[in-house]
Amino acid sequence: MRKIPLKSRIREYIRIPLLMREWKTSINSIAGSSKQATLKKASSFLIVPCDQSTILGSRGDEAMMVAMVQSIYSNNPDARIALLTHKAFSHPVLSKYNIDVISEWSNPKWSLQKILDICIRFDSLMIVGADTMDGHYSILNSCRLWIVADLVSRLNRTSTILGCSFNSTPPPVIVKVIRNLSPKLNILIRDPVSHGRFESFSRRKATLVSDAAFQLKASEEIPQMGGYISWVDEKRRSNLTVIGFNVHPMLFDMSDPGVRTKFILDCANAVKLILSDGSVAIAFISHDFRSSSETDLELLKEIFNTVRVDHGNLVYMDPHPYRATELKYIAGCLDALFSARMHLCIAALGMRKPVGVLTYQGKFEGLFSYFNLPKSLLINPRSPTLEKDIYLSLSKLVTDLSELSATVNASWNNVSSLSSLNTKTVMAIEVE
Repeated sequence: MRKIPLKSRIREYIRIPLLMREWKTSINSIAGSSKQATLKKASSFLIVPCDQSTILGSRGDEAMMVAMVQSIYSNNPDARIALLTHKAFSHPVLSKYNIDVISEWSNPKWSLQKILDICIRFDSLMIVGADTMDGHYSILNSCRLWIVADLVSRLNRTSTILGCSFNSTPPPVIVKVIRNLSPKLNILIRDPVSHGRFESFSRRKATLVSDAAFQLKASEEIPQMGGYISWVDEKRRSNLTVIGFNVHPMLFDMSDPGVRTKFILDCANAVKLILSDGSVAIAFISHDFRSSSETDLELLKEIFNTVRVDHGNLVYMDPHPYRATELKYIAGCLDALFSARMHLCIAALGMRKPVGVLTYQGKFEGLFSYFNLPKSLLINPRSPTLEKDIYLSLSKLVTDLSELSATVNASWNNVSSLSSLNTKTVMAIEVE
């Protein structure tokens, strides 16, 4: 059950009905003045991130946005791309890709009409839906994203919810919003399981795609990777299998020190066991560097420090805050990956590396179905036998590595093609 702070519940109770009334008024106003749209190839694009608090703090959000930017520029080098943010924001990624920032999402307060006035200055709107559109993290924010996307489509602009996932228990208000969306809105769902859920509860059609981040182009090696690459090369020369390892503190409530300690020990003991025969090396990889309790880094450090007491020469951890493109390069240096982060798995799979996962919200099953990976590599983090389950998953990645790698490689062309639908849709390119 989603735990919502009292202040947030009160805020949603007050603001959602006001938003719904404003949405209805706007629909009626647009209906009285709308004109027939003509499909054209878009040249200006506005991106709305799903998390306005960090924007690019999540490497998963960054991977999706950068992948779309890279892909748009490859189709149209003269494209104009902007990011709609809550506040003034600067970042190396923005400079590298010449992305403008419009800091008007909520400045000084959230205004639907003001946002629409900004959106219609662009040919195409992209909502980075990720795993936020089902209301799990914030019902109000999800409603706002859906409603903005809907009204922009009614104003005869290309409006797209980029490939997103859905859990099995969306709040009723989210279902109500979705059932009243314009049929002109492009809704892209990033895996077959989520697609089935969405169409079942929404009673409307959506387009099945794969995650936009599969289009992300990996960076080349950078100087900061020197220690990591040298370590991997050394282990390979010793005929060791190199497995990446990632977990994060949002898998369940770890505010109880006892729960957190048990999770750390379960992970550490599983890693120690797989290392015990001396044929495997483990690289601990953080995929989130936000300065909050949600970051991977501190949790991984505790596991790493526990393991290296006995196996220091077989484990490695690099705390450098690598970018999404750099993490994809790193994932490509591995033999396989065990992770609890969706987009670190996507990075590895995009480099044709098999993965095992700790699941959350039922959102990995669809990803696995694309690559025909066995369900035995899907681990419930709340399992009473978690240590054993993680060990068995790591063992399968090692013992069945050749077969699993071949399976991933055989699935790639279809997944890549489905990912490209994200770009074709936002660019208003007709799909044959």
